[in-house]
Order: sequence, then C-alpha cells, then structure tokens
Amino acid sequence: MTQEPDRTSGRFDLAVWGTVVGSFRTVFVDHRGHLPRALCVPFLLSLLLSFLWFHTTDFGQSHPEGLASFAGMFLWPIADAVPFVIFAVSWHRLILFGPGKGTPHLWPVFGARHVSYFGYFFLYYVGYVIVAALFFFAFAGLLAALPSPSMVRGVPPAYRVEFYALVTLLLDVAGLYVVARIGFVLPAIAADRAYPLADTWADTKAFQWRLFGSLVLATLPYALFNKLYYIVSNGLEPLAMPGAASATTWQQLAAVLMANEVVVALIAFLTTAIGATLITQVFTKQLASQAPPGTPPSKPQPAETKRKPV
Repeated sequence: MTQEPDRTSGRFDLAVWGTVVGSFRTVFVDHRGHLPRALCVPFLLSLLLSFLWFHTTDFGQSHPEGLASFAGMFLWPIADAVPFVIFAVSWHRLILFGPGKGTPHLWPVFGARHVSYFGYFFLYYVGYVIVAALFFFAFAGLLAALPSPSMVRGVPPAYRVEFYALVTLLLDVAGLYVVARIGFVLPAIAADRAYPLADTWADTKAFQWRLFGSLVLATLPYALFNKLYYIVSNGLEPLAMPGAASATTWQQLAAVLMANEVVVALIAFLTTAIGATLITQVFTKQLASQAPPGTPPSKPQPAETKRKPV
C-alpha cells in the first residue's frame, strides 16, 4: 500500500534570505549556460508581440478605442503571457530534473503541460482583473470628485496615473501572496504530476509568510526597474505630442522605447526564471519533507517522451 504524504507533519526550515540567494545562484551560476537556450524562442516571440503592439498604436501616438481598446487592455496581456509560459515550463523542468532530462528544448512545442500552465495563469489573470475592476468601481466616485486638470490626448492626469500605479502595485503584492500559496501547482504541472490546489494551499500554510517574503525579495529588482521605466516613459511621452518634436526626433524616441522594451523584457524573463527556481526548489523540499521515514531523496520523475533536445 502506498503511504500518503503527511501534510500535518511535513516541515522544513525555510530561510528567507538563503532561499532568495539560492535561487539567484541557481539561475546565474549553476544554470547560466542553459539560459540562452531556454530564452531564445520565448524572448524573440515576446519582442515580436511587443513590436506588433507598438506598430498597432503607432508607437503610442494613437490610442485605440472601443473593441480595440478592450483588446489592448485585457486581451493583449494574455497573448503576451504565452512566451513566458513556454519559458517557465522549460525552466521548471530544468530545476526539477537537472541537465539531461530537464535540458530546455531549443524549439519548444506548446503541449498539454503548457496549456494547463496557461490555464492557471488565465484564471489568475481573470481574478486579478475582476478585483481591480471592483476596486476602481468602488473608488470611481472619489476619482470623479477630485480636481480634473486638463488632459493631454486622453492621458489621465498625473494624480490618476499615480493612483493607478499604487493600486496595481498593491494588487501585485497581493498576487504574490496568492502565488506563494498555490504556486506548487506550477512545477507540478511541469513535472506532469497531479497536485490539487487544496494540497498546495495546505502544504504552504506553515511557511506562507516566509515564502511570500522570499518572492517579494526575489522580484524586487524587477519591480524597482519597472517603476523607473514607468516614470521615464511617462516623462518622454510629451515629446511624442504633435508639434512637440520633429519627425526625426520622434523616430529616435521610438527607437529608444523599443530598446527599453528589450531591456524590460529581458529583466522580466530573468525574474521569471528566479521566481520559478524559488518556487520549484521549495516545492521539492516540501515533497522530501512529506516522504515516509527512510525514503531516499529523489526528484519527480518526468513523463515518458521520445523527443530529444535539439
């Protein structure tokens, strides 16, 4: 008879700083040679999507309305998540199985595990949008009562932009807590292993705040850079207004924005690698802590596949 894992006694010491440092070391030291292979296709696909979006909006000079605006606000982030799903699944498997069985494919195929992984992202994203919408509807009256300075080409006033940034930051922090509680399902999907949400919620209860703190520290560099980019891009936007710059100047500005997008995308992928590494390493420690006494340590076994890395 197979002994079920003891979810009440499986415990291990989760040191926040050691967990964060370990995830950085794994990404940038232990597996740095696998980064280019894992990043190649997803990174280029992400840049292609960004370029298509920039081209659609004429590099920010036009603002879609109606259905196009809805697609830009809600549907485009979903499409943009596909490259990150491809990369995250590959990276989870590298951390789980190591070089060899876990070596990333140069030309990954979007398969069943990617669909499942994307499905959880979609549910998370829908929940995020619903909570954000409810929050903004609740404060719509407050926003309407605030002074309304003149608007430039439909861009919200500064105070509304900062309010939006603050709300999204708070929602992102809350989202990290959700990831800390249900994040074990992600490496489980990559390993083709059944792992119900109820189990991951129960398994992370004992160290939920330490895992949450680890995720916050691991993603802090990207959050700070993203905020800086947000401030800089908003400062550059007036240069794109009609009559504010010559065509040559605008072309130069568009090139700068695309170059910035490359940097932002690269940091986003590296942050994904760090976060996926952190969750996966804690996941494997939790599985080991739940193993029956005397069970030798082992890694999750990957599903059988005939495909070899390219």
